[in-house]
Amino acid sequence: MKCPHCSSEMELRLARTQRVVLDECRTCKGIWLDVREIDFFIKDKTLLQSYYRNGLAHTSLSERICPKCQKKMMTGNLPNFETPIEACQSCHGLFLDNGELYAIIQSATEPMRQGLLRPNTIRNKKDLPVFFKRIFDADEEVIFAEAPNLGSYFFSLSLALLLAFGTLYGFHIFQKYIFKMELPEQLVMVETLNYIFAGFFVIYAIASFLQFRNTYYCLTNKRFIGRSGIFGIDFVSVDYSQVTDLQLRVGMLDRILGSGSVYIQTASDASYLPRIGRFHPYKIFSVADPYSVFKLVKSLCYKQVPRA
Repeated sequence: MKCPHCSSEMELRLARTQRVVLDECRTCKGIWLDVREIDFFIKDKTLLQSYYRNGLAHTSLSERICPKCQKKMMTGNLPNFETPIEACQSCHGLFLDNGELYAIIQSATEPMRQGLLRPNTIRNKKDLPVFFKRIFDADEEVIFAEAPNLGSYFFSLSLALLLAFGTLYGFHIFQKYIFKMELPEQLVMVETLNYIFAGFFVIYAIASFLQFRNTYYCLTNKRFIGRSGIFGIDFVSVDYSQVTDLQLRVGMLDRILGSGSVYIQTASDASYLPRIGRFHPYKIFSVADPYSVFKLVKSLCYKQVPRA
C-alpha cells in the first residue's frame, strides 16, 4: 500500500499502548487508520458518534489519493479537534501526517494533564539535536527521544521549596512570638540560619533548571543514551544487552500529572546502593506516558522489533 503523502510503501506497525495494528510509512511516518481504528485512540463515545454521523468538519477536497480505493480524499477536522486530517469518503479510512495522531491523543486527555504535559517526542534522526547526531553510529536508528516534561519535572521541586520556605518562616515566627526571644544575638542567629537555608534552596532550584535545559533521553535500536549536566554536558550510554533490570516509578504527584520515570539497572550497579530520582545514572525521568515508555524499553532489551 502506497503512502498518500510520499508514495512510499507503508508497513504494518503495532501501536504499543492501544494494541492495534496500523499502517505506517517508513519514510514520512504518516499513519493510515482503517475504519473504526480511530476508536482505539479516542475514548469519547459522543465525539465518535458525531464523527460517524456527520463526518469531518470544515472539509475541503484534498489532492492526496486514498491508498485503498484510489480516490481523492477530503481534508477536515474531527469534531472538537483542531488537527486537520484526511478521510476517504468511500472506505472511511483516515490518513494522519507524522505527529497528528499524537496531537489528537493529547487533545483528548484530561485538561489538567493537557496543560502540564506537553512532550515533544522525536522518532526521526534528522530532527534530533546536534549533540546526539555526533555520537550515533551510521546504522543506528532512533526509536524514541524526548526531553523531561517541564510541568512534572518542577512541580515536586516547587512544592518542596514552598514547604521549605513555609517551615523556615514558621520557625522564625515560633522563635520570636512563642519563645519570645528578645536578645538580639538570638534573633540574629535565627535570621542567619533562615537566610542560609533559603539561599541553599534558591541555588538548588537554579541548578535544577540549568540541568533541565541540558537533559534529553534517546532510545535507539542499539542502546539508551542520556544527556544531562548543569554547566558541562554529560552523556551516558547503555547497550540493551547490559540491562539487568528495569524499574517504573509513578509517585503520588506523578499519578496526578500523568507522568513518571523509568530507571535502567545494569550489572555494574549491583555493588552500589540504588540511586533513585534525579541522581540515578541511567534514567528516563519525568516523562509523559511512562507505562508506554517502560514497555518500549523492555521490548528493546528483549530484542523485540521496535514498535511505533
